[in-house]
Amino acid sequence: GTYIGPAKSAGLLTSIDNILLFRCLQLLGKLHRRDSTAVFFCNLSANTLRDDDFVRDIVTYMQRHKELASNVVLEVAQSDMADAPDDLEAYFTKLRDAGYRFSMDGVSNLDLDMPGLAESGFRSVKIAAKLLLELIEAGQGAAVRTLKQQLDQHGIDLIVERIDSER
Repeated sequence: GTYIGPAKSAGLLTSIDNILLFRCLQLLGKLHRRDSTAVFFCNLSANTLRDDDFVRDIVTYMQRHKELASNVVLEVAQSDMADAPDDLEAYFTKLRDAGYRFSMDGVSNLDLDMPGLAESGFRSVKIAAKLLLELIEAGQGAAVRTLKQQLDQHGIDLIVERIDSER
């Protein structure tokens, strides 16, 4: 939260994503020899998703290192997916076919295309606890239960994030 604003205004988000993702993959390669169960969530920003050269390079690299597929989850914000370039789906298909998984975070619109997400390789969605609590407190607990059931039916895990209190 501290560096994203300044990094974005300086045009550095793609470079930071690039460095973080490749470093994550390097660390996983080392860790994989000792602990093959560790999973890293690597976030990709909208700027990165629009950088065709970077996306092509990372897809090529990750296809060559399929042994890491069970240890990497590529995370994309819901708002960034809505603005993603058309050819991103083809890249995601290549990664999904290589065994990689995806997660959607920053979910604020609960009207999700669950069959489409599952088909694209999304295995989790992250929803803020505050949003779910607001629905429950507004008498829409049944809608939250239905959402969870639909996610389960499509093999998508619900990750409730930002749990800041007992409530």
